[in-house]
Amino acid sequence: MSQVCTVCAHEDAVLINEDIVGIGERGRPSKRSIAARYGLSEQALARHKGHIPQLLVKAAEAEEIAHADDLVHEIKTMVGRVRAFIDKAEAASDGPEFRAHAAEWRKQVELLAKIAGELQVEGTSTTNVALIHHPDYARLSDAILGALVPYEDARYAVAEALREIE
Repeated sequence: MSQVCTVCAHEDAVLINEDIVGIGERGRPSKRSIAARYGLSEQALARHKGHIPQLLVKAAEAEEIAHADDLVHEIKTMVGRVRAFIDKAEAASDGPEFRAHAAEWRKQVELLAKIAGELQVEGTSTTNVALIHHPDYARLSDAILGALVPYEDARYAVAEALREIE
């Protein structure tokens, strides 16, 4: 006769399951802390993993996705705000201020790109092509630097940034 799962039989089984999948106010505590909190062994928690209701697992995944979406929204909002500062600096012909805000804008856009790569849809693949090897890179670089001719400091900063990625 098989043994009864000590976690399934525990009076706080619902709370234990929520802790394991990371739903709730405590986030996702370690297996060690869950075991200690409920008087269980880590091995019992490991054996219990297959008993967690799938609906609860799906809810935890949905919560993670919602959190990631919130984070992306915050970053996009920041990019918009930084872009407004760039516009103000450009209008005031303030080269140093423009460079500072352009550098921050670049960091935020890079972060968005990294996140987008990590949130890739399961089952798809990514082909990475070095930017400088893309056929349109030289044309884009020339267009950007050409547009910045009236803004010598900004043109210099962008040229430096482009050299860094090459």
